[in-house]
Parts: sequence; C-alpha cells; structure tokens
Amino acid sequence: MRLPGRSELSAEQERIFLEAPMDGAVLVSGPPGTGKTVLAIMRALMLRKMNRDFALVMFNKVLVSYTKLALQNAGLERNIKTWHSWVYNWWFRAAGRPLPLLKPFEYDFDEALKAVMQGDLKYPERLNWGHLILDEGQDFPPGFYDLVGYQLLLRKAKDGQVPAITVLADHHQRLEEERHSTIQDISRRLGIPPEKFYQLTANFRNTYEIAALVRCFFTGSPEKLPVLPESRRGKIPELRRFDSLEEEARFIANYAKNNDDQDIGVFVSSANDQMELFRMLEGPLRGSRLSLQMYASRHPDWKDASRLVFGSQGSITLLTDKSCKGLEFDAVFVPQLNKYRITGVEEEFMKMKLYVMASRARSYLAFSYSNSVNEPGVLKLLPSEDEGLMKWKN
Repeated sequence: MRLPGRSELSAEQERIFLEAPMDGAVLVSGPPGTGKTVLAIMRALMLRKMNRDFALVMFNKVLVSYTKLALQNAGLERNIKTWHSWVYNWWFRAAGRPLPLLKPFEYDFDEALKAVMQGDLKYPERLNWGHLILDEGQDFPPGFYDLVGYQLLLRKAKDGQVPAITVLADHHQRLEEERHSTIQDISRRLGIPPEKFYQLTANFRNTYEIAALVRCFFTGSPEKLPVLPESRRGKIPELRRFDSLEEEARFIANYAKNNDDQDIGVFVSSANDQMELFRMLEGPLRGSRLSLQMYASRHPDWKDASRLVFGSQGSITLLTDKSCKGLEFDAVFVPQLNKYRITGVEEEFMKMKLYVMASRARSYLAFSYSNSVNEPGVLKLLPSEDEGLMKWKN
C-alpha cells in the first residue's frame, strides 16, 4: 500500500483531515476505494506529531500485513494491532484477567461492561486507551461499542482524562453474517453527533466498468449508491465457464504470465477450496518468475500473514473471501462460484460478499465456475449480458 501525499488528497479527504476533531468520537463512512484506510493512517501520523498515545486497530492479520510497508515508512508499525490482540491486552491490563468469553474468539462484552459498571477491575485507570483508530469498524460487534461508549462517558464525567476514538466503516462491506455493527449501531453506541459524522464518496480505486458492476451488488438504498469514477475507463468484467478446476487454474496462470507487471488477487469461498486451487496453480506457474502466496491459518507454511508481500509486480495472492476486505489488486479473479450456496435470506449476504470481492479490483475483474452440470445459483445475482455490465464467456 502506498500512502498519498497531502497534495493527492481529494477535497473530501482534505476536509476530514483538517476538520475532524481529535477528541471524543468521530465516524467516517464510505464505500470501497474511497480512501478510508489512507485517512486512518494519516490521522495516526497527526496523533504522533501531537505526541498523543494512540493505537491503529485493524480487524485481521492480512489487512495489517497489507498496510505494513506504508506503516513502516511512516514509522507507525509499533502502533498497529489486530482487533483481537488489542482488545484482549487492553482489557487484561485493566482487569487483571482475560475478557469473558461466550465461545472461542467471541467475547462477552455484556459481562465486561457489567464489571466496569460495578468497579470490578484491578486497574480501571488503564482502560484509558488514548486515541483509538478503528479501520473496517463495521466488523466489530455492537457490544464492543457499548463498552467503549460507556468508557467515553465515564472518563468525561470523572477526571477529564478523556479517551477518543475514530471509526472508519462501511456496513455494506460485512463478511460476517452475525458479528457486525451498522453505521447506526456505531453512531448511537458511541454518542456521535451529526457534526462528527463524515462521508466519503469519490472512488479512487476501480475503473468505471468495475465500479458499475459493483453497484449491482450494493444492498443499501438507491440514493446511497457509490459514485462512479467517470474518468477511469477499462475492460468490462467477465464471467467464464470451465469444464474443470484445472482449466480455471490455467486461465488464471496464463493471465498472470501475460501480465507479469501486475499484482493479482484470487478469492475463494473456503480454506479447503484455497488449498486445492493453490496446488492447481503451482504446476502452470512452475518455471515462471511469478510468485504465488496465500494466507491460511491451518497451513504450516502459510499461516503467518506477515510473510505476505503486497503491491509487487508478478505476484498472485490467494485468499478466502473473509480475508480480502480492505485490500486492492490490479486484477482480481473470483473462481469456483459453484461453491457458493444461496437460499432465501442468504441472498443479501451473498451480494455483500460479491460487493466486497469485486471492489478489490483496480482494472481487471473475472468471475468463473467449473464442474457444474447446471448454472450455479449465485449467477442470478449477476447482471445479464444484455445489461452490458459483464461479458458472459463460455
């Protein structure tokens, strides 16, 4: 990830950079490609210049790795944390015990809030986190915002040592069906007034053609559709059918060989699909100068997200759909659409997945499926070829 200079900021970004206060709670919302992560990092730089305590918190390890180079260049690598790491250590330092759990990796924030309200903490003063910057804030559960919001009120009422928080979010980019917060959840639980709620609209990532397709997967109200980048034109996204997964893998490998100046993202539905496609890609790529990488927590060689190198030419990064949020690539492939199942109420959630995955692509986007006698059900969520937003190729 490259951090832009001040002169490269849009008018919207510049306004937030200059006007958004550093006290209390601030919320910044915007669709994919509008520069939320850029603002998060620039806000962190400003806090460092002000000599303020702060933490920049991102939901998963892959996004931390993606921003690693920009953070190192800015001297901020010590301030970035994953959400699970930050929240666990924050609570442990103050309470002297781990956060209560509902189940593995799911915290009981109701019990934690009760402990705060009852004064049942060893070092309650350590709950003051300084300034907390949350990127992809829609992925943090509502109970967390209840706990943080109470702390904001408590500190303000008690001793003037007021913690602050900046949340950057887009609730149309949720990849968890149950654990998420809407913009309304965040705003209400943190007590954010309208004058501290900022919105980004300008898309700096996608071509017009990709952005137009992405809008088909938008689940919000029509008046809030993301703005199309009229000045950037490119290829119309494609949908391809193959007889086998081997053919899908060869298609991706051939594109990579012919476009070895690009960084490429490939997104699949599960860890098992990821492992299988990785093996399929190794053969066609053998002997080339292309690099193939992935993050898979169960794989002995690829369970360390910090090994991932982003933004380099001739790289192919294979991820599950849950790990792709916040990233961007020159080209994106979404193979094995036949592995996705949609029934009834799951359709809206599947559209969100497509929205997130498709919006990672800067200039080239291809969907595909194979090993399918009938057309996968997910195809009904894609625009028809007659609409001119996607080319259907056999």
